[in-house]
Amino acid sequence: MYPGSGKFRAAMDQAPADQQPLLRRLTDWAEQLDAAGMVVLKTYRGKNAITTLLPRLPTEDAGLATIYQEPKAAYLQLWPSVFARRAPKSLAAVEAALGEPVRNGAKIRHVTNDLLHVLTSAYREATQAGTAPT
Repeated sequence: MYPGSGKFRAAMDQAPADQQPLLRRLTDWAEQLDAAGMVVLKTYRGKNAITTLLPRLPTEDAGLATIYQEPKAAYLQLWPSVFARRAPKSLAAVEAALGEPVRNGAKIRHVTNDLLHVLTSAYREATQAGTAPT
């Protein structure tokens, strides 16, 4: 596990050229969330040359999304249990942008600007929920 997105960006340079635009876009988005204080970024280099960028909520070691880079694939995964716990009001908008329910393990390869926009709002909700008095 490495702090930040530097190791992810370095690995991204080795990805197939057709995957790099999506990886750059998702990394730029995650870095914007980090700069706004909504996430803490971590990079994990795993087995089989899989590298993940983890936009984690500042108050816990969990996030709404994970960005994956595999040798032949790039995609986003969303975590419904974290949405249910930290951003339940945003879930319907995220599902509308996806055109389907958020499913554990679903690989999202087509990421629209609308989806990134509603995910940003969901992270904002999750961050505010994490700082609210209980």
